[in-house]
Amino acid sequence: MKINRLLLAVSLVVGSLAFAGCKKSQPVAETMPAMALEGVQVQLPELLRQVTAAGNPSLQAVLQQVQMSLRYGQYDAALQGLSKISADPSFNDAQKKLAGEVVQQLTQVVAKAGPVRK
Repeated sequence: MKINRLLLAVSLVVGSLAFAGCKKSQPVAETMPAMALEGVQVQLPELLRQVTAAGNPSLQAVLQQVQMSLRYGQYDAALQGLSKISADPSFNDAQKKLAGEVVQQLTQVVAKAGPVRK
């Protein structure tokens, strides 16, 4: 009798724990948050998401170089890479508009910090 109650108690605990982790996941954001450079919000993560979704490996390589240039404060090199990306014919109008906005935002960063961070 004690064993039956013990097994019942254990099975109830295990059953309740099994359903404790089951809940709806939160919806994924449509856009990625901007990154801050020298006090300017730059939409580079969103551009990265769109370039990755497009599946063009050459653009992905250019965008990785842009990210490295930004990481090391080489803003002029990042602007050159972004101009290559924004001129790509495989981009649609919305993607070209976003790339243009990122170029404008990075131009603001260059105006504040100069072409190379010291």
